[in-house]
Amino acid sequence: MEWISSLFYSLANFFPRLLNLTEDMVCVRMNGSTHKRLEPGYHIYIPLIHEIRTAYTTRQELDLPEQILTTRDQQAVLVSASLVYRVVDPFKALIQTQDYSDTVIEVAQKSVKSMVTHSNLKDVIVENKEFDEEFRRRIMSDVEVYGLEIDESFLTSAVATDPHHVSGLYINGVS
Repeated sequence: MEWISSLFYSLANFFPRLLNLTEDMVCVRMNGSTHKRLEPGYHIYIPLIHEIRTAYTTRQELDLPEQILTTRDQQAVLVSASLVYRVVDPFKALIQTQDYSDTVIEVAQKSVKSMVTHSNLKDVIVENKEFDEEFRRRIMSDVEVYGLEIDESFLTSAVATDPHHVSGLYINGVS
């Protein structure tokens, strides 16, 4: 009897469907190699012919995973960061990446690493507006190719740590 439900599901792909986009959403309707941006409102699409991808255009907050890095002066530091981003070009965000939030994490983690490893411990630990602004500029230049814009980015914590200590566990047989 499962074949009956599969048959109805397959047949449903032939019938047009109604899509409602709210003011905080943007959508790309793809038909083979053509793409069309759909603005907020009601739209009709046929699942067999069109693929629909949606994104929120409102600001999205993201907390990055902690990293243990070594500063330029060879000090281990545990850092975490947060950022706020928005989708500004849905074509790029929805077509050039599989998951644009994962892309933001990857790019931001790379920027955190670069900033920390090229700075002294004192510059990382002390609250520094120039450090945060340079961090935002670096991320911004890397994510704009994906249709994203960074509104804010900053280190949420930076703590000097034992280089053998990782997330509550000691490594190299030291406890």
